[in-house]
Amino acid sequence: MKMSYQTITMILLLALVPGLAMADNALMEALGDKAAQKAMQDLGFEKGDANVLVLTDAGHAIIDGQTSQAAIKGITNESGNSIGDGNLFRPLRAHWKPLWFYFFDKSTGEAVYLEANSEALSKSLDEFLALPDDQVFSKISKANVDIEYLQNHTDEGNVTFNDKAFNGNEFGLVAMSNVWARGASYDFLQATAFHDHLCPGVTSGLHIAEFVEEKLPITNSSESYKVISCPNWCKEDLFQMRWDAPPGDRKYTRTSSSCHMKIIQRHS
Repeated sequence: MKMSYQTITMILLLALVPGLAMADNALMEALGDKAAQKAMQDLGFEKGDANVLVLTDAGHAIIDGQTSQAAIKGITNESGNSIGDGNLFRPLRAHWKPLWFYFFDKSTGEAVYLEANSEALSKSLDEFLALPDDQVFSKISKANVDIEYLQNHTDEGNVTFNDKAFNGNEFGLVAMSNVWARGASYDFLQATAFHDHLCPGVTSGLHIAEFVEEKLPITNSSESYKVISCPNWCKEDLFQMRWDAPPGDRKYTRTSSSCHMKIIQRHS
């Protein structure tokens, strides 16, 4: 019996996949526990509070060769935030970036940022559990980031941004939490997280996508969109998320940056 082309290809690919270092799940989960517990203490909320948003790069960050996805489980166990409830998002970050957690309470506008101490993550689970918060986290900061509050307290807002209260993540985190608080849709926030921050480009991408979907609707599941764009900009990241149109699947093409056009085709 002959093996199919797809089966042979899969076998070859599996043979070439490098070994992946999976997380010490218990320790990473404990880190998520501690992050949520500290945020609940500093912001004064209880598990399941619908006013609270969590943003984190857990699952993207890799610490000393260990993946970090189990920290999300710890957060959900403690605070109740989850992807399914639309109050936990993971902005895209490079795997070598620090592992961080951000909790925002829309009822007060206050937010807490916690950045994991990689040295603490090298300890045994028992040693880790015994550590105080200031040794588990290399940075813990709190600020009011509600947009209306910032408009009325510009000096305080300038300190939050200029002193990098969230270690350089201020713009992305503050913008995402404010649009979430004002009812932004889940799919838009997903695209924003993929782009790693909110900006006018991603927003214009949503308007373009909705216009195309109205004028050139997909009529069956075998159809898709192809994008030819120039110049490429922030809006293209929304197309990738909304339409599954990445360059790798040949659904997105960038042409010379000297032109200004966008061609979107529907094809089967």
